[in-house]
Amino acid sequence: ILKNTIYTLTDSNQVILSTHSPLFVDRKNVSSNIIVDSGNVHPAKSVNQIRELLGIKASDNLQHASYVLVVEGKEDVVALSSLLPSLSEKIRKAIDQNLLIIEKIGGASNLSYQLNRLQNTLCLFHVLLDNDDEGRKAQQKALKDGELELANLTFINCAGMNDSEFEDCLDKEIYKKDIEARYGIQLNVPHFKSNKKWSDRMKDVFHCQGKPWDDNIEAQLKSEVAKCVVKKPKSSLNQHKRSSIDALIDSLEKLIK
Repeated sequence: ILKNTIYTLTDSNQVILSTHSPLFVDRKNVSSNIIVDSGNVHPAKSVNQIRELLGIKASDNLQHASYVLVVEGKEDVVALSSLLPSLSEKIRKAIDQNLLIIEKIGGASNLSYQLNRLQNTLCLFHVLLDNDDEGRKAQQKALKDGELELANLTFINCAGMNDSEFEDCLDKEIYKKDIEARYGIQLNVPHFKSNKKWSDRMKDVFHCQGKPWDDNIEAQLKSEVAKCVVKKPKSSLNQHKRSSIDALIDSLEKLIK
């Protein structure tokens, strides 16, 4: 709140702020950050220079990353790490150069913690969330607390569905054969054609065909689907439900300088 208030003042006033807080670092105009160190004063040349001076401790993969895509689960990381580079050359180069990384938060409820962490490591970020109860609650809290702006958020929205998640954007043909063989189920059933989100549809499929279902099975299933995306990333999207992924790519390409 304080940062946003101060930035608003700069529209009509010159503001000089002396601080050790990484929250106030201007990532977009690095040279506007003036470093005062050992009696010397000079514009910052890089974000890494500011990080070093402030003594910011970041994990190895965040040390050199400038941009972070925040996703909910490790399966999303696996799938999107192959899918996004196959659809965007700009994103592919950023990932290859370790400028862009994809970080999981282990569930939407952990969003606020992760956003605070990223602000302290001076990374620009974009958030991808499932459009379900947990995702909606997380984004509402983050927006209310000033940790997130709508421009930095993409929801998985699929036409005709009240709730949707990443797997709903995929063409079932890329994983149908593998999933049916491993779990002994059939996906060409009415339960899988409902407008529920993917994990709820799969739960109904498993139950109607006499199979157990729990969080571990759901995680295993999503992991298998992610592996199928890795095998065929370019053909993995459902052409009628890919709009959220296309919007994500557009947002990431605008974020990456």
